[in-house]
Amino acid sequence: MIKDLHEFDAGACVKADICIIGAGAAGITVAREFLGSHLSVVLLEGGGLDNEAVIQQLNEGEVVGLPHAGIEKGRVRAFGGSTIIPYQALCARAGIEPLAFDPDKLYVECSRWSPSPNFGTTYRKELREARNISVILHANVTELVTNQAATTVERVEIKTLSGKRATARSRFYIICCGGIESARILLVSDRIDRNGVGNKHDLVGRYFQDHVHIWCDEIGTTNRKRLQNSCESFFIRGRKYAPLISLGHQLQAEKKLMRIHGTVIFWMESDSSVAAAKTLFRAVRGKTLPPLRELRHLLGNSLADPGELLGIAYRYYFQKRAGTPKRGRVFLAALCEMSPNPDSRITLSQVPDQLGIRRARIDWRIGELERRTASEYVRTVASELERLRVGSYDLNQAAVLEDEKAWVKLATDNNHHMGTTRMHESDKLGVVDSNCQVHGIQNLYIGSSSVFPSSGSAYPTLTTLALCIRVADRLKNLLEVAKPMEFSSKELFQ
Repeated sequence: MIKDLHEFDAGACVKADICIIGAGAAGITVAREFLGSHLSVVLLEGGGLDNEAVIQQLNEGEVVGLPHAGIEKGRVRAFGGSTIIPYQALCARAGIEPLAFDPDKLYVECSRWSPSPNFGTTYRKELREARNISVILHANVTELVTNQAATTVERVEIKTLSGKRATARSRFYIICCGGIESARILLVSDRIDRNGVGNKHDLVGRYFQDHVHIWCDEIGTTNRKRLQNSCESFFIRGRKYAPLISLGHQLQAEKKLMRIHGTVIFWMESDSSVAAAKTLFRAVRGKTLPPLRELRHLLGNSLADPGELLGIAYRYYFQKRAGTPKRGRVFLAALCEMSPNPDSRITLSQVPDQLGIRRARIDWRIGELERRTASEYVRTVASELERLRVGSYDLNQAAVLEDEKAWVKLATDNNHHMGTTRMHESDKLGVVDSNCQVHGIQNLYIGSSSVFPSSGSAYPTLTTLALCIRVADRLKNLLEVAKPMEFSSKELFQ
C-alpha cells in the first residue's frame, strides 16, 4: 500500500520488520524481494509520487571543490528516485560490422538500455497492492537514533516539509539513498556520537567518486557512413544497445591507466527536420501534445527535408537503427573511471535545509591519473580513426588535457555518485562489510552505490541493484525463523 505521512497523526510510530530508507531503484528493488512474504516492510520516501520542485530544494548543497552540478540535478526525491528523470555478438545479430580497432588499444562493447527504466511508474501498482509492504511518501528521514553504545539503531526520525513528525521502528534498517544522501544521513545522526553513525574511523563521506565526463570537440569524418553504421545505437527485439569504444586492456595495463570508454555522438541540430520529427513522435507516443502553435512549428520543421526524414524512418523501422542525421557535427563523449581519493568527500555544511538538517557539502577532486587516462584515450581514438580511414581529430583541440591544472575545466560530473560508505572487511578501511552491513551496527545495512570501493567505468545502477538483492537475501536468512513483529494496520496508519 502507499500512504502519505501528511495523513498520519503527529507523533505517529510506524512499525515493521524491515525499514527501507529511500524509494529509488535500490529501495524498490529491496522491497520487491519481500513481496508476499510473512515479513512486514515499510519503505520511507522523502518525496511524493511525482517530482515536486519544493521537495527537490532539499537536495541543494554547498560545493567547495570542483564544480559539481549533480549534487542537485543528479538527485531526485520522489518515488522511483533518479530513474524517473526523462533518459561483438550483438553487432553480428544486428547485422553491424564494428570498426576493426587494434584490440590492444581499443575495443567495442555495448551498453544495453532498460525497456522500463522508470521504477516509479513500473512498480507503483505492484507496491500499492502489496499487503505486507507499506510505502510512506513525504517521509523525510532526519536522523537515525541508536542505543547509547551505538551498536543498534532503535528508531528513525521522519518529518514532512510542513513540520509533521513521526518515527519508524523495525528490526533492521536499510539505507537505500544515493552516494551523497546515504553519507549525509549517517553524518547528521550525531546524537550519540558527534562523528555520526558508523563513522568511528572518519570514513563516512570520504572517497566520493563520480565518473569524469570528457566532451571532445568536433571529429572530422572521412567515411561518415561507415562510422555511423559502426557507432550508431541499434535495436534488437525492441531493446536499445549503444556501442561504446573502450580503452584496450593491454594499453591500460602498460601505461597504468584507469578504465574509460566513449560514445560517438552524431549531433542533431535543434532546428533540424529530424529533431522536430523525433520530438513530435515522442509527444504523440506519450500522449502529451504541445500547444497548437508549437505543434505547427514542429510539423513545419519535420517536413522541411522530407528526403532525410524518410531515410531516418526507414533506418529506424526497417534497419532497427537509432536514426541519426547524415549531416552535421560529430563528437566523442567519454566517461572515465575515477581513482578513489580520501580527500574527495562529502561533509556537512553549516547551512540547514528546510527541515533544519545541515546540507551536504561536496568537495569533488580528480587528479593526474584521470588526466593521463583521458589524454591517452583521446590520442588513441584519434590515431585509430585515422588508421581505419573513417575520421580524424585535431589534437590541438584537446591540448588542454596536457595541462595538469587547466584540464579540469574540460571535465564535468556525470550524476554517478559513489564511494562515500565504501565496502571493506576492516572497519578501519571501510564503512560496510561484504554484506553491506555497517561495521559495529548490528541492524543497519546500506544498499547504495555509496558502498562501491571503486567506480569502474560502467553505469552503477545494475551493480547497486545486485548488492541490494544480496542485502535482502541476508535479511531473509536472518529473519527466516524469527517471529514477525506484531502490529495492526490501524497502528501503522494511525
